[in-house]
Amino acid sequence: MNGSPKTNDTLKTFVFLLIALLTLIPAIYLSLPEKDTFSADQMVEQILFPELKGVLDISALSICQAEKNGQLQRLEIKKVNGQWILSSFSGYPANAQNRMVEVVSALTDLHVLRVVGEDAAVRLQCGVMDPEDSQNSEPEERGKRIVIRNQKDQILLDMILGREVEAGSGKYYVRRSGQNPVYVVEMDPSRISARFIDWIETDLLKVQPSDIASLYALDCSLDLRSEGESPAFSHRGQFMLAQHYLEDPDWTVAFNQRMFGNGLRDVGVPSGKTLDLDFLRHVSQALSDMRISSVQRKPSGILEAFHHPENIELTEDQNRLLQKCGFCVLPMNLGNGPVNALFSSDGQVHVYSKNGIVYRLFFGGIAGQEALESFEEIGERKFYRYLVLTADLYPQGIGQPNLMELPPKPADDADEAAKIQYQSLLEMNTQEQRIYEEKLADAKKRVDEMNALFAEWFFIIPDDVYREIHLTSENVFISLEEAEKRRAELDKEKNAEKEEHSAEECSDPNCPEHHAHSAEEEGTESGEQPVSPETSVSTETPTSPKDSESSEILESSTPSENSEAEKVSEVISPFDAVSEPDSRQP
Repeated sequence: MNGSPKTNDTLKTFVFLLIALLTLIPAIYLSLPEKDTFSADQMVEQILFPELKGVLDISALSICQAEKNGQLQRLEIKKVNGQWILSSFSGYPANAQNRMVEVVSALTDLHVLRVVGEDAAVRLQCGVMDPEDSQNSEPEERGKRIVIRNQKDQILLDMILGREVEAGSGKYYVRRSGQNPVYVVEMDPSRISARFIDWIETDLLKVQPSDIASLYALDCSLDLRSEGESPAFSHRGQFMLAQHYLEDPDWTVAFNQRMFGNGLRDVGVPSGKTLDLDFLRHVSQALSDMRISSVQRKPSGILEAFHHPENIELTEDQNRLLQKCGFCVLPMNLGNGPVNALFSSDGQVHVYSKNGIVYRLFFGGIAGQEALESFEEIGERKFYRYLVLTADLYPQGIGQPNLMELPPKPADDADEAAKIQYQSLLEMNTQEQRIYEEKLADAKKRVDEMNALFAEWFFIIPDDVYREIHLTSENVFISLEEAEKRRAELDKEKNAEKEEHSAEECSDPNCPEHHAHSAEEEGTESGEQPVSPETSVSTETPTSPKDSESSEILESSTPSENSEAEKVSEVISPFDAVSEPDSRQP
C-alpha cells in the first residue's frame, strides 16, 4: 500500500539532510586547526624571550621572591612622568636609570642551552616554583619571579629564575611563568635585585669625613608614655665639637652646656676626662657611610611640623600620628612667650659641613612591624628606628672669599705698571667672588634638592647605625686613664711596625745599614771597638724638632678665632635663647 504524499516528502527531506551532513563532516574535520605539536626541545638554541629584544619603552619591573622564613620580598618599580619610582615603597624616588639598562641587558638574549624537564618534581628540584606558591613548595624550592612591561602595560617578560646549575657555572634554571618546561640558560643575575637599597640613592648626606666642620648634639630624651598622657621631656644638655681635620688633636670642644636646675651652664671638658677621638673619627666616617634600610611616607597633615613647627597647630589625631613615630611638637618658653618646637624621642645631631650645608638628624622611636611590611631585612636585626632629616644653608662653612685689598684706582695718566697691578688684583678678586658665589649657589641647590626628598619621608635605619652616629655626653668623653692606655697601645703598634719595616729593609744587601752592620762585625773580629751612635754624635746639643714645634702644636690644638666652631654663628636649637654662650669657643 502506497504511503501518503506527506510521508514521502518527510522521508525525502530526511535523506537529503543525511547526505548533506555526511558531506559536511570531512569539510569540518579538515577545517579544524591542527593539534598543538609544540615540544620544549624546539626551544634549544632559541631566544627565550624574543619579545624583549630591541624594546625601548619599558615602563615597569616587578621582582618577587620568598625569603627563608617564607615571607615574600616584593619590589615594584614604575616610570611615572618620566621618573622612576618604587611603587612598592609608596612611590619613593628610584635611582634606576642605569640599573634598568643592566637588568634588561641581562635578560634580553637568554638562549636556551637545554631542556631539563616538565614535571612538578623537576620544578621543585630546580627551584623554579612560583614564589607565591606556599602550598606546594618550601621557600628554598621557589624562585625569583621577574615581570617586565611596556608603556601599554603589555607583558614583555614573565619568568621565574631558579637555582644555579653548578656553583660558579653562570648557568641557571629558568621557566616561563605559567608554563611547565624548565630550561637552562647562561646569564648574570647579580643586578636583578629585589632589595630596596639597591634601587635608591643610598648616600643621602653626600658628606665626607673631611667635609665636617663641627657636630652639634641636643642631648635629650622624650618619653611619649601612654596615649592621652602628656610627653615627658628630659633635657640633659647640648654641646658642639669642632673638627680640625688632619691636625692633632683633630677634635676639640667648642662648648659643652649641661642642664642645672632650669638653666644651661657651660662646663667644658668634664674633670678627669677627655674627648674620645677614636669614637668621633668613627662617627664622622659613619655619617659619611650612613645608609637607610627602608622608608615610610609621612602623613600629609604633619609635614609642616618638621619645617615650621612654630607655626603649626596639630590636631589630637595628628599629634598621635607624630608621637607614634617618636616625634612631638611641644611649646617652649624662650623668653618671649611659648613657641612650638619639634622634638624627637632620642635627641638630635646637626652636621655642619664645609660645603655650606647643615644637616639635621632627628632620632625617633623604634619602627613597628607595620613600617617594615615591605622591608626585606625583617628578622635580621632586632630593632629599626625612625629618622627624620632636614637640611639648611650654612654659608659660614664655605667661608668668605679671599679678597685682596685694592689700592686706589690709578688715574688715567698714572704709571702703566700701577694700572696693570690694579687690574690684576681686580681680576683676582672678581675670580674669588665668582668661585664663592658658585659654591653658595651649589649649596643652595643641594639644600633644595635634599629637602624636596627629605620632606615627605620617615627614613628607617638599623639600631646599630643609630648607635654609631648618636652623640651624648656619655659617649663622646672617656677617662684620661683610658685615653693614655689607648695611646700607649697605639705607640706600641707603631713601633712594632717600624721595627718590622726596618728589619725588612736591612735584609736587603743594598741597604746602607746592612753594610754598616757588616762593617761593624768585621771590626769586632779584628779587635777594633765599634763606635756607638752616641759617641759619634757632636757634643753640641741640637734643637729638637719636637721642642720647636711643641708650642705650635699647642696653638693649633686650640681653636683660633677663625676655627670652624666659631664660624657657626647660630646653633639652631630651641634652647639657644635659654642660655646663649658668650662665644662659640671652649
